[in-house]
Amino acid sequence: MTGISISAQQVTRVALVFALLVLGFGILSAGTGWPNKESWGLVVLAALVIALLPLLGPVLTFLRESGAVLDIKGVKLDFSASATRGSVERSNLQDQPGVSVTDSNAADIAAAARAARSASFVVIDLGVGRSWYPTRLFALAAAAEELNGARAIVVLAQRGGVAGHFSGWIVPRDVVTAFCGSDPRYRTALNEARAILYHLRLSGGSVDYVWPQPSFNGNQFIHAYTEAGDLAFVPALIARLQKQTPQMIAAPDALEVPWQPVWLGAEEAERLLDPWLVREHVREDLPEAEKWAMLRRATGEFLAVTDDKGRYCGMIDITALVRRAVMSPAGAKF
Repeated sequence: MTGISISAQQVTRVALVFALLVLGFGILSAGTGWPNKESWGLVVLAALVIALLPLLGPVLTFLRESGAVLDIKGVKLDFSASATRGSVERSNLQDQPGVSVTDSNAADIAAAARAARSASFVVIDLGVGRSWYPTRLFALAAAAEELNGARAIVVLAQRGGVAGHFSGWIVPRDVVTAFCGSDPRYRTALNEARAILYHLRLSGGSVDYVWPQPSFNGNQFIHAYTEAGDLAFVPALIARLQKQTPQMIAAPDALEVPWQPVWLGAEEAERLLDPWLVREHVREDLPEAEKWAMLRRATGEFLAVTDDKGRYCGMIDITALVRRAVMSPAGAKF
């Protein structure tokens, strides 16, 4: 972890600005009588705050990257969750891939999908092609879009014997578009899950709610909605992808049949997502100047970082990086 990047020049500038502000208020006081004795303390504090504003960027960056937690007289500022990090989600959003989504484990699955709602991006690793169902990638993307969550999904896979190879990243909305375009059953399942979520909200979590379409069997999601709120959308969507009946049996023509899993490999994923998949990346061992040159050419809001073998190392939030560079006279580094 690096320290706060504040140069001697910045400190001198802060001192000079503070002195000029105090001098200016002194001249104003002599001419108008304000600030008076009672208000000088507040005026000096305001001058100090204004003078310190140029240092706000480096200080916030340090606090965010260090995961600091400040507690000042009962007021807690937690920077530990503000760093831009991705997380590799559990395969298929549950501990046991292929297990039917039921009311008993719906809340757990919703909790596993929470990262798609709270993180800037999430990372999925297709491995050798037996880690993810296409339906679960669709559910993850649909949850991110529906619940205004993650802005990107990073796709990794094993290639040429190299695990964690970067395939590209994609906006969740585009994943949904790709799947719905490939098979209209995805669009049908999505619309039905949205309807279930709408009625869950209307129900307020009451088991006495009268569902307009009994086939939705919406009461099986009441517990998930009570426990996780709108994240109940995820098990509702998976249930519709399985075409679950009230007896919790998936229809043979469903998109997902637990006893006949269809796996998503790297080749199939790239074929399906190719029109929207962003493959731009920068190697972490490149000189700083070359990294910035690639950053200027980037077409999306993120830029992936890889090692010399193409393995994924992380994602750069371009907007955040540029903001940090502008706020800090010393500039920002990758």
